[in-house]
Amino acid sequence: MSRRPWLPAALFAGLVLWALAQPVLAATGVPGPPADDGLPARIQPTVTIDRIPEIDEKDSLFKTMLTLSYVWHDHRLAFDHRVTGRDVYEFFNEAAQAKIATIWTPKITILNSAEVPRIIGIILVIHHDGTVQITEKVAASLETSYSFADFPFDRQQLVLRLASSEFSREAVLIRDVAVIPNPRLAIKNWHVLRTTAELGESTSITGRQLSTCMLTVEVKRSSSVAVTQIFLPYLAIIFLPLICLFNVGASTPTQLFTALLALLTLNFKVVLEQPTIISVNNSVVDAMWMGYCVIGINLMLAFTVMRARPAEAPPLGDVYQELRNFIKWAVPIAFLVLVVGRVLLAQN
Repeated sequence: MSRRPWLPAALFAGLVLWALAQPVLAATGVPGPPADDGLPARIQPTVTIDRIPEIDEKDSLFKTMLTLSYVWHDHRLAFDHRVTGRDVYEFFNEAAQAKIATIWTPKITILNSAEVPRIIGIILVIHHDGTVQITEKVAASLETSYSFADFPFDRQQLVLRLASSEFSREAVLIRDVAVIPNPRLAIKNWHVLRTTAELGESTSITGRQLSTCMLTVEVKRSSSVAVTQIFLPYLAIIFLPLICLFNVGASTPTQLFTALLALLTLNFKVVLEQPTIISVNNSVVDAMWMGYCVIGINLMLAFTVMRARPAEAPPLGDVYQELRNFIKWAVPIAFLVLVVGRVLLAQN
């Protein structure tokens, strides 16, 4: 007598379920990668950056709209154009998505997308020789890293990473990347310098080696924005403490404290807009600290060396008077030289 009376019944049930599942799998199954020239299947992408409406430095993101096209060859889709009377079959949007569900595709996706990219439009073209082309108009929010060491005279790299979401480099190989320049590409407060592409490899979260393509848009921050929104207000605030050295009186400490509060307000505005700049050494942070120092020095001088003297007080000695005159010019000149030098260093 068998010690497992349920085992034959379980095996029989498993066989029945497997037999019932075969027609379903056959009806819904999608063919594997084409082996026209052996694996991996060669994919040729073409990328055009249509728009970059926003660069979000707070969340390390940028939004973009792009046209992504990729081509491969699948002999299983070839047809006799003399019989059909046409060289290509074209499918648009819903029809293209329905057709794509029945054929093999390399499943090219954006690796550094912060959310599922939104496909605005899609075109599928199948040529009579088996050449397949998919063109997608995509809107995406992409993750990237920003460096603020030279802020606000910095250059940033906006990166787009493409790879197959399902196939390793042994099955799908990206090659011959083409970047179509967009001379009308403009970004508010930024200048577009160049767009480059390079091939590489990366490791997926499952440990698979992926064939990747990295597209980089290099941009430079507009200097006019930095000057008008940061440095001109900054110099206007610092102008009062420097003038106080030449007009020391009873109101001098009040004016200096007012300038200190104004500088704190500007500093708060800059940090609120660029929260990561305080973690690195850059021209704005250095200029802010130099501003605090010059206001502090002015406060100390206003209460000591430069303190207003009563009318009945004896006149100052020649050395003391020369020291006061030297301080009046030395402190502003040294401060301006340091600020200008730090800004020029950032621009280089």
